[in-house]
Amino acid sequence: MIEEFNENGESGIRLTDHENDRKIIDMWLRDLMKEKSYLETIERLEVKNRKLRKSLYAAVSISIAELLLLSAVI
Repeated sequence: MIEEFNENGESGIRLTDHENDRKIIDMWLRDLMKEKSYLETIERLEVKNRKLRKSLYAAVSISIAELLLLSAVI
């Protein structure tokens, strides 16, 4: 079991059942690693999204410029 303590001006958590507590801590660590992985994936997708948005704006601008040039030639 993991319990909080506050003794002699010090506070924290302590392990009372080492085998079970190790399992709980390992489970917490796995959950945190999954969450970290999800956050890293979200960050990479946001970067890709910004790059794609810039490419889209550039492509649209070039298309409009070409349309204007074609209309000027005709």
